[in-house]
Amino acid sequence: MARLIYAIEAAPGHQFPGHPECPGRVEAIQQALQSLRVFAGCADGQVEQLGTPPSQLPEGLLETVHTAGHVAELRATSARLSGPTAVRDPDDPDGPTYATPTSYTDALRAACTAVALIDALVASSSGPAGKSNGSGGVGGGSAGSSSGSAGGSQQPLAASAFSICRPPGHHATAVEQMGFCLLNNAALAARHAQRAHGLQKVLILDWDVHHGNGTQDLFYDDPSVLFVDLHQEHVWPGSGALEETGTGAGAGATINVPLAWHSGHAAFQRAFERVVAPAARRFAPDLVIVSAGYDAHYEDPLEKLQLQAGSYHWLAAAVRRLAEELCGGRLLLLLEGGYNQQALGQSVAETVLALLGKPSAHPLLEASQLPHPEPLGQVDAAIERVRQQHGL
Repeated sequence: MARLIYAIEAAPGHQFPGHPECPGRVEAIQQALQSLRVFAGCADGQVEQLGTPPSQLPEGLLETVHTAGHVAELRATSARLSGPTAVRDPDDPDGPTYATPTSYTDALRAACTAVALIDALVASSSGPAGKSNGSGGVGGGSAGSSSGSAGGSQQPLAASAFSICRPPGHHATAVEQMGFCLLNNAALAARHAQRAHGLQKVLILDWDVHHGNGTQDLFYDDPSVLFVDLHQEHVWPGSGALEETGTGAGAGATINVPLAWHSGHAAFQRAFERVVAPAARRFAPDLVIVSAGYDAHYEDPLEKLQLQAGSYHWLAAAVRRLAEELCGGRLLLLLEGGYNQQALGQSVAETVLALLGKPSAHPLLEASQLPHPEPLGQVDAAIERVRQQHGL
């Protein structure tokens, strides 16, 4: 039985007039979960909503990701404000990165929730948390090499976990907020898993339409974290070229798959099957974290990819199977972007359906029904270059 532990928090104090990253995003998700009856018919114990998370991160964890200066500035900015204020990129047509009197508390709550969900998914398996095979290298190990993997032990699979909380995090760097992100939730969750649970090898998959520059920067020289990013090419923040592969000991531990404009379901499916899955099997993670952005949907106003609600069902089901194969099912998803609220709600609902092993509620459109044809020739060429770059 597929199990899910989730948390949901709209952070109503963190909002800016007319801004796309707003509490209405989470409210739309809640409405979609209810209207589609996503949790109807679930067995006892199949779904658990996380209680109130701790108000503080474990001692020393925040400093493993962010500088003291960044944290102090974020805290001080929130403390001195009387209302929502642009703190970066005030003239960005998509909206500035902003702060409010509650922003530091809200960002910290989102980070604490991610950490609490790591604890919960580890505890959801009756056996001990799996340990890395100790190789520490990008190519080390093979499928099932971790002692906690589904193939390598008889321990029950862990529950999947999903943090439907805001503000998002994958653009936040060690030293600054940007791209609507204040603290990097994925990075904090990964470091907590390593420090507290001995889950030394972490795969972070980012499928937001924008490249996760903050997460990449934080782990660029770290072989213990494999960062794989599927994103639209040639858009903000301008990073994520396939030549960006890591440095020093982390060389090869960053895999970027920049996708041509109007890429959609077929493109993401090919990228997952030809890049994500083989790279993950070679790395043999102890934990999978997904920066789950939903702004690659064809109705999203910010960029120009063409995923559908049902595409996220396919992606979530595929990554759940991969986590079950490689690391005992230990899988955490974190909400990132997604700014058409109806499309966001439907897409997150599809993700949850997949995590629960339920069928999709939104059949995929035919290719002719999409606004633009998918540029699959360009996609295949890009994927092949990535495979050659990384020896896949």
